[in-house]
Amino acid sequence: MFNIRFNGQETTSKPNETLLECLLRSNINIDFSCKSGVCHRCMSKCLEGELSNDATRKLPITHRGKNYLLACQCVPVSDMVVEAKSSDDNITQCIAVNLEHENGNVWQLAFESYRVINYQTGQRAAVMSINMQDEIIGVLSSDPDNDALTVLQFEQQDLPHWLNESSQDINALEFYLRGPLTEQQERPPLLAPNPELWQQLGGDSKIYEILNTFYHAVYADAQLAPFFERITIERITGKQFSFLKKHILGEDGFIGEDPKNSHNWMVVNHNLFNHRIELMRRILRDYAVSETLIQQFEAYEEQFRPDIVKNQPWPKQIGDQFIDTERFEECVLDEATICDYCSAEIPANTMVKYHLRIGKLACKDCSTTSESTE
Repeated sequence: MFNIRFNGQETTSKPNETLLECLLRSNINIDFSCKSGVCHRCMSKCLEGELSNDATRKLPITHRGKNYLLACQCVPVSDMVVEAKSSDDNITQCIAVNLEHENGNVWQLAFESYRVINYQTGQRAAVMSINMQDEIIGVLSSDPDNDALTVLQFEQQDLPHWLNESSQDINALEFYLRGPLTEQQERPPLLAPNPELWQQLGGDSKIYEILNTFYHAVYADAQLAPFFERITIERITGKQFSFLKKHILGEDGFIGEDPKNSHNWMVVNHNLFNHRIELMRRILRDYAVSETLIQQFEAYEEQFRPDIVKNQPWPKQIGDQFIDTERFEECVLDEATICDYCSAEIPANTMVKYHLRIGKLACKDCSTTSESTE
């Protein structure tokens, strides 16, 4: 057991639990999503203490050796003082490959990044010199799924000094990218129902069987399983079945949130979304579904990509109201229950804190924290 201080709040770790698990058990807010080291959302900085190799192994290259850690991978091996990531962590080092003058004041900068940039075509981003000066804002015009290079298109009458002096020999010029910048994305209209496709896929019983097989594969997949740790295969299969039945068959028996709200906390990049698509594709082929039908089926899933893929979480939206689910709330228990962390009984009429999204609550011993007086 080690003493942990995170953003001024103190707690004590338990053997073999990660820093993320420790903080959540202690009702200490921290950004997180995948819990598997993929999204990097829980990246934090260690100010005091030792770091194991596991704590840093999945970090972006640009952040290794600088006392950064991934809370979901870090099992404390000493007392620690840790702070949440700063705004600098949204900056990615890049290397230029080509700079082309399109027409008028329009330029296109093609480059490679030192770590994956999770973006969608059309999002805005900013580039600046390696000294973090002379920022230019433009539009990411490349396709993250198919283009080898990332391309930023921008309008600039006079190139900044760091680009202008290198324009004749732009290759290998290093610079920083900030973003992609968060903006509201306009989504295309949804596809109309196609009852014939539903029947061609085998109807209710066959489609349910396919989905059940698919989710067994999902729960065995190291990249996808962490997103489903608090829901059973039976429940997610049933929900997805009724969701697809609504959109493909046109029968509105689905009771649940729309994809944007239900996935609001998940940091999912295009590669992970494509990984899920490919897994479903393999399952459909195992059931001898034709390539034509697979493509038609995938179109119904692809239309929700803009609601799921993002580089940071967004709040739930109900009407005109936005609800932040990444926080703790307090409530008084009407009935006795047990602690989600140590299984100790919590009596009725006890004030407890719980995480609004994941719903876990802790007993007093597991959730005791204190504000730093320093």
